[in-house]
Amino acid sequence: MDRLNENDVEGINLKILRVEDILLDRLVMAQEWIDLQARVQAEMLMYVHEEIDWPSLCWNLPDEMDTRSFQKKVKTLREHIERTIATPIEERGEP
Repeated sequence: MDRLNENDVEGINLKILRVEDILLDRLVMAQEWIDLQARVQAEMLMYVHEEIDWPSLCWNLPDEMDTRSFQKKVKTLREHIERTIATPIEERGEP
């Protein structure tokens, strides 16, 4: 399956979802249901995973979703995360 990552851990073959699949799920939830917790989880995933396959996110979107709007929101969210990371912790304020 190409949607799974396979990892060998001490002789055990673990199959896990790709981070892009989990991120897509959270981003769709954040946009479609205005889910703040999903947005925070998406921000955290983007913060800790620097090598995200961004083109694959757009190919996996649900058919009924407005992809331009989605891409715009993802770009805005990425820019927000980059600004937050660049700001010293003591200057960030409340989340």
